[in-house]
Amino acid sequence: MSVHIKGISSFFVGEELVTLEGLSAELRYSIPGNPPRLSSPNGTHAVGQLYVQKVELVQPRAKFPLMMWHGGGLSGVTWETTPDGRTGWQDFFLRHGHNTLVSDASERGRASWPMYPEIAEAKPEHRPIDVAWHMFRFGPPGGYHRDPKKRITFDGLLFPIAFADQFLCQFVARWTDRSSDDRAQKSYDAYVQAAGPAVIIAHSQGGYYAINSASRYPDAVKALILIEPVVPIAEEFSVEQLRSIPVLMVLGDNKPANERRSNFLSKLMEVSACVEVFDLPAMGIYGNSHMIMMDRNSDAVAALIQDWIRKKDLMQ
Repeated sequence: MSVHIKGISSFFVGEELVTLEGLSAELRYSIPGNPPRLSSPNGTHAVGQLYVQKVELVQPRAKFPLMMWHGGGLSGVTWETTPDGRTGWQDFFLRHGHNTLVSDASERGRASWPMYPEIAEAKPEHRPIDVAWHMFRFGPPGGYHRDPKKRITFDGLLFPIAFADQFLCQFVARWTDRSSDDRAQKSYDAYVQAAGPAVIIAHSQGGYYAINSASRYPDAVKALILIEPVVPIAEEFSVEQLRSIPVLMVLGDNKPANERRSNFLSKLMEVSACVEVFDLPAMGIYGNSHMIMMDRNSDAVAALIQDWIRKKDLMQ
């Protein structure tokens, strides 16, 4: 299935300007062989911006563009190419007629990050693959080893573990304080207002931001596709605003009980008939990790999502 691209562009959205004063200048070596130069952080900085790469098709078949939001400690690379070199979900959905908008959240990847501690309130978190191994459900705690032959995985795992170190290369610094979350949510809200109406596909932490943005600007969100999402805390969120938005949640294998997610689904289903859950193991599809878009059956799962999009009358 060929792709005819009209254009590729990018933009930033959601920035605020912060001025720093009274900080010390330092001598810095910036070019090998050149003398040091005086570097001052005093002045105006852009903070909180979100980066978006936009790919437009000559003849899109989807009624609305597809926004692709990544998870915590990651960036828009999530959607581009799998660690073992297969084409990712951005390519899949482009080939099925969707204009795509792949973003790097505030303080991640090409969105840049603020000075710490002058602007960011907490130091960044750098997640090692050893921790992600269990968090992303590749295998039990302690299952990662530098030697691929010694890695311990869950039975039937579909994530390409021989390329786990390529996946590790995607990890970016992550800020975990509330002010960082607030900046990220603000930029996502601005993004939805600026680039919507659109369908949002969001992974993990991105699901938290997507649900909040959709509840605040329901006219700008035509559907929510949530891949193993983090969801808002019940006490801080009302599902009423999502009543008219089709919602699909996709869940992989070996997942622990998640009371917060279950409560969210129950409350949402009480007010909306537009909610569906693709619990892959319950559908007879086993071995998916938290990184479903990178697992070896990623195209097959994307095809299920594409069929759901078609059934929701979101294709032309």
